[in-house]
Amino acid sequence: KDQEEYIAYGGSPRTAGYWNYVTEELVLYDAEKQGGKAKNRDEKTFVVLYHEAFHQYIFYSCGEVSPHSWFNEGYGDYFGGADIKGGKVKSIGLNPMRAWVVKALAEGDTLYYRGFQQIKGLESFEKMIRLPKSVYYSDIRGYPTGWSMIYFLNSKQAQKRKDWAAILDRK
Repeated sequence: KDQEEYIAYGGSPRTAGYWNYVTEELVLYDAEKQGGKAKNRDEKTFVVLYHEAFHQYIFYSCGEVSPHSWFNEGYGDYFGGADIKGGKVKSIGLNPMRAWVVKALAEGDTLYYRGFQQIKGLESFEKMIRLPKSVYYSDIRGYPTGWSMIYFLNSKQAQKRKDWAAILDRK
């Protein structure tokens, strides 16, 4: 029904949805009922829905295991930018919840994570893909970097280079 019920059900106050593979539930609340401008409320609900639905999809596609965090969260955020019309993906655009963070960090801005941890600059892709899960999720750069990696590797520019185009297909 709303964020309060979502938290009471087990959701984190810092999230708006999650995929629970144990109970096989996709859980989120209707951000439209939380106030604000209609487009932004609706947009956030669907960004979260598409993100969490990807986790559900990839879990079963990979034989009931989750891939590495940068791939799993990166693709979740990638599909968070989907424009769906008539039940079909028309295009994948920027994820409005991630693009601004990547832009700010790339420009050298300092961001404050959970109100106290200062983060400045982006980490290298090489470092981010090797981070243990606990570290990936505790760093504000995790989700935006994962998204930017997946967004870039799916771009027309990256697909023109054989070495880059092959990265996502590697097992």
